[in-house]
Amino acid sequence: MSGSIGANRIPSSAVKATVQSFIDKVLKKYPTFKSAKITGSYNIIPKDEEGNVVGGQEKPEGHGDIDLVIELEGDRADMKKIKADFAAYLNSLSDDVTVPFRAGRHTGKKTAGTGDIVITQYHVEGFPDLTVQIDNMIVSSEEESTYRTSFLDIPGPKQALLIGLAKTMCIEEDPNDIFQRLAIKDVPPLQENQEYEFTLSSKGLTLRIVTLENFRETARQDIWMSYGWSDVETLFKDYNINGSFKELLDQLASKQWKSQRSKNRIKGTFKSMLVIGSGEVGTPKGADKEAALDKVNQLLSEALDDGSEIVALYAGGFKPPHLAHFANAKFLSNQADKIVVFIGPKIREGVKITAEQSKAIWQIYAKYLDVPVEVYVSKVTPILDIYEWIDANQDKVTNIITGAMADEMSKFTGIAKGKEKGKYQNVEIKELPVIANDEDDKFSATDIRTSEDFLLSGKWIPSEVSKQDRQAIVNIIAPQKQDSIEDKMLTAVDEVFESFFPKKQPVVDFTGIKFDGPISEATHLQKALHEVTLSRDNAVDLQGDLTGGTFEVGERIYNYSIKNFPNPYNDGGLFYNIGFNIEGSTEDVPTKDTSPKNYLKIISTMYKVIMDFVEKEQPDYIGIASLDNLQGKNYHTVYANLTDNNANRIPGYFRKDANLLFSTPQGKGRIVVMKKKLQTQPLDEGSSGTPIQPSGAIPSKDRADLEHLFKDLRASIDSDKYTVVFNQDRIDIYIKTYSDVAVDQTPWQKHLPEGAQQQKFNYTPYIGSILEYMLDQGMKIHPLPEVKIRYDEQEANDFFGKTAYYDPNKKEVILYAMGRLPKDVCRSFTHEMIHHMQNLEGRLGHIGTTNTNEDGHLQDIEKEAYLKGNMTFRNWEDGVKDK
Repeated sequence: MSGSIGANRIPSSAVKATVQSFIDKVLKKYPTFKSAKITGSYNIIPKDEEGNVVGGQEKPEGHGDIDLVIELEGDRADMKKIKADFAAYLNSLSDDVTVPFRAGRHTGKKTAGTGDIVITQYHVEGFPDLTVQIDNMIVSSEEESTYRTSFLDIPGPKQALLIGLAKTMCIEEDPNDIFQRLAIKDVPPLQENQEYEFTLSSKGLTLRIVTLENFRETARQDIWMSYGWSDVETLFKDYNINGSFKELLDQLASKQWKSQRSKNRIKGTFKSMLVIGSGEVGTPKGADKEAALDKVNQLLSEALDDGSEIVALYAGGFKPPHLAHFANAKFLSNQADKIVVFIGPKIREGVKITAEQSKAIWQIYAKYLDVPVEVYVSKVTPILDIYEWIDANQDKVTNIITGAMADEMSKFTGIAKGKEKGKYQNVEIKELPVIANDEDDKFSATDIRTSEDFLLSGKWIPSEVSKQDRQAIVNIIAPQKQDSIEDKMLTAVDEVFESFFPKKQPVVDFTGIKFDGPISEATHLQKALHEVTLSRDNAVDLQGDLTGGTFEVGERIYNYSIKNFPNPYNDGGLFYNIGFNIEGSTEDVPTKDTSPKNYLKIISTMYKVIMDFVEKEQPDYIGIASLDNLQGKNYHTVYANLTDNNANRIPGYFRKDANLLFSTPQGKGRIVVMKKKLQTQPLDEGSSGTPIQPSGAIPSKDRADLEHLFKDLRASIDSDKYTVVFNQDRIDIYIKTYSDVAVDQTPWQKHLPEGAQQQKFNYTPYIGSILEYMLDQGMKIHPLPEVKIRYDEQEANDFFGKTAYYDPNKKEVILYAMGRLPKDVCRSFTHEMIHHMQNLEGRLGHIGTTNTNEDGHLQDIEKEAYLKGNMTFRNWEDGVKDK
């Protein structure tokens, strides 16, 4: 059988007759049918003038399905209805015309849909015992039909080359010249760190503006699209796109490129698209792909954008980066053209030092190293970043060096094992020297953090650093007082948002504090945020509606605006953004001279506007935007506290993004994004994506007060009905309905003992360790998936509820943790990581059911995940215990 519905493979010689039969008996009887064109692998086979397969040229294995581009009359905006009506027609035909499916979750049905494709099953002409799967790709115009057919008729390797080449066109050629020959008008101007990029796919040719940071895309905006294949030919006017794959590749290899980055993009795109699946290994198809990859590697040799041949990589926690770290960086950089530093995200015990503070110090140290320095904060662990960097760049450079202390060399066992298998041949692991203090003890960041006085003395800073920079480093690392507000927001007048946000939007605020006397302006915000419960009781009257208006506090009038914004995540959700300002001014809101009484009224009214809008409109996304000030600072403390996931001040929403960048003629800025939770039951996500972050730290005095309150609550409420959980920076109370229920898709699950208290567990170091182990074992898990932890009472209460799942489209692992032991959650993680590997190998396609009794392929997939997942977890666990 072939495909996901249980159909057969069709001989090449039978394709033409079968398609004609399908057109005559099925398509021509449909009222809005206009045309049908066969596309895909069949069109690549040589044929005579009448379209018959030339003798001896037939594919011996036949074809897995038939791809048809079907033009139906109608408006493309109504494509969903056009597709549904066509599917209903196919379902209405007798079973001897459209054959019921024999396998998969749609067994017994006669159609299935994905995107703009309607799948059906039809008898093979001349072979009465065979049926074939027909994928009907629905279009609504002749132009789109021609485009689809032209694109899909291109062999896969050549498609991958053209897709990569499209991305380089605006790098290699003046974009305005391209726009002129394609008659593209009214193209928005670029802002800082932006560039134009063409994207080619089966859905059309698209021009977009992409925002980059260190050559990584952070945002995109589609500004033009075409379904005309003639536009593709016009775009590639200087390239032989109608020739063979070899001819096009030879042309690219001999081209004088303006930017080495263009060759890198073509090669990177080609490698990402032409993946050899596990089922293709050892087959002619797999051999052809491998030959194409080798050919591209040979002819499009890469180099890093900056021309570096030898690159040093240095990873660590660096809380803070001290003189021994600097000495080791110097040791590595003296042997390289540049050095890349990766900083761990975890905040360590002792004086709190963040990864961003560490990054700022490294940027000062960079002045005292003799090679260029790049500094990145890791998402999960810095060692993982080193492996990722090596995998992505080892064929771009002559040599890569990294290092560790003698007692930490086990971090790189994966590289040693890779060398044994022929990988990582240009990677060298150096043993870093031990830098001792005056007492001949190993210099330790942990020791530095134990003494605030020693930290502020700066004695841990390298002697090479100037007095001025030394003071700057001390200022960076000095513990911040509670009343500091150095990151105040610069609000813009409404016209700023008019130029950037197309339609609607909300505003922020707080309330409920009593000021007992004169308080310094700097403390107003912190008191309003940390000592009160937000409400709308102290808000003033609004003059306006939920699209915008004004409110008056003291002698000043404040504007607010609520506008619709193009969804940057392209998932169809409604996105509304918030802006506010003082009428006739661009001053901060509230201003420094605002009295405590008025300050409270302003932030309370802002909060009222947001909550009124959210409760009535229930938008999918809420964005709160602000411009950077002259020092590049942003992220108003109001917004940071208002959108804190732990505080849950906007019920039903969680913070998805803290730094969505935008740029306008008035300046650059950032948007804090809240996303509506999908679950109707209470849900607390430990993360909106990778990485899983630990709970926020709070002062020890506040924690002591919270612990005292926790004990009082436990002693005073009915423990048979309620569970009280101490969650580091807050207390949660649950109805006791789930404590004895926990189940996982992986075996040997244990439930929590009755009465056990479930605190939010920090999974980050364990998941990071498992990922490092998988890399050490040579398991192909790049690119890493997003990982989300959810505490969902509804699933925990359901005996057959979800405990973990993998989304192959989003490359996302979801772990349900409520009522489960952390060890079992991590075992589920390894199970889902096997599914991630299967997805990267292209083995999760065509699975139409979650029932292993209905699909033999799914059963094999799950067997592999159970066996490899559990053995991977057990081997990792044994390895950790042995250390």
